[in-house]
Amino acid sequence: MVVQFDCFAGATETAMTGAWLALGVDVAQLRQVLAPFVPEDISRIQVCRVGVNGVQAARVTVDVVGAEERLSFARARTMIRSSSLPAPVVEKTDAALQALDTARQQVAGALQKDDTYKHDMDMGALVRIVTAISGWYLIGEPNCQVSEVVVGTGVDVSSDGLTFNPSPVIAELLTGFVTRSRAGGCALVSEPAAAILRSLCRRGPAASLVTEKIGYSTDKRATPVPDLMRVQLGQAVSSSPMGESRKSVPGQFIVETNIDDMNPEWAGYIVPRLLEVGASDAYLVPIIMKKGRPGIQLRVLCRGDRLEVVKHEIFRQTSSIGLRYYEIQKEALSRRFETVDTPYGEVTVKIAYRGDVVLNVAPEYEDCRALAQAHDVPLKLVYQAALRQIELQALQSQG
Repeated sequence: MVVQFDCFAGATETAMTGAWLALGVDVAQLRQVLAPFVPEDISRIQVCRVGVNGVQAARVTVDVVGAEERLSFARARTMIRSSSLPAPVVEKTDAALQALDTARQQVAGALQKDDTYKHDMDMGALVRIVTAISGWYLIGEPNCQVSEVVVGTGVDVSSDGLTFNPSPVIAELLTGFVTRSRAGGCALVSEPAAAILRSLCRRGPAASLVTEKIGYSTDKRATPVPDLMRVQLGQAVSSSPMGESRKSVPGQFIVETNIDDMNPEWAGYIVPRLLEVGASDAYLVPIIMKKGRPGIQLRVLCRGDRLEVVKHEIFRQTSSIGLRYYEIQKEALSRRFETVDTPYGEVTVKIAYRGDVVLNVAPEYEDCRALAQAHDVPLKLVYQAALRQIELQALQSQG
């Protein structure tokens, strides 16, 4: 199952919540998921159906008592991690907060040492982020993608003075996504919405989609185009013919450094940090360095547009004082996703092929993990059930 956001009027976190409701998420269930974190007397969700240029859309407002309270990112992430929210909501919300914090750090650079640097967010934004990601959880934790994100132009007034659209923080959060500017002199994308997109959605061009259901949401903003977000639910398919399934991925770099003087406890922290700032892959290799000292080699794969960010993060997070990097050629198999029914529930299966030959079939880990926990069975049983089902489907298609 795949969800695609069509953000032709930008994106806000409340429009994303409305999108899930337009696809069929029940608002009562949404309130129930949120209750352990923000009870109804603290956060009130209101939903109505409105018409926008002849299209019915879901409009959501999230009113939060104490919405202006300032929270450091560290405190906000601690609140999420220590909450009783479902584990997938905690994971994706934490990733969104980390992405937002990292983007602000990248934009501020050395200004972070200035007392005026804002290393915080407000409670209202935190609740709206959690609400939107809870909608994703209730719809079934689908893989998500974005066709393109339309961003605003012109100049706005912020607490830091005049700023251009999209703001530097939003531009940083949307690196790797397909974006397009639209004239009109206003902001179209909010920082929380950009952070949610980065947490939930794959970067790059959207894969071809067989649409099964469509919904619309709105914030009723005065935008240069109708203020609508379209969301499509369906199944992803390969965008290339079977005979053209070898994909050369340009602009890929390997960055590596050898370290023998770093606290080993830091090693477990650096890999997820690198993935968060845009690395495609990162891993540690034990090595023996000069004079027989044990050490580790950190190796990172990243796109060219994330190279400087990755290098900076390595120097920030490790004791390394030097690194090497070089461009490589990367080939990726074409892939498609199918959903199979198992005794435990639906599982998304990734199928990779070269030419017309299927080479790998793999159930998606997150689907299997959630079902194994829900049914209190070993994870391997869910994997085996999914593989049996895909083999059965293959035999039926041949017959």
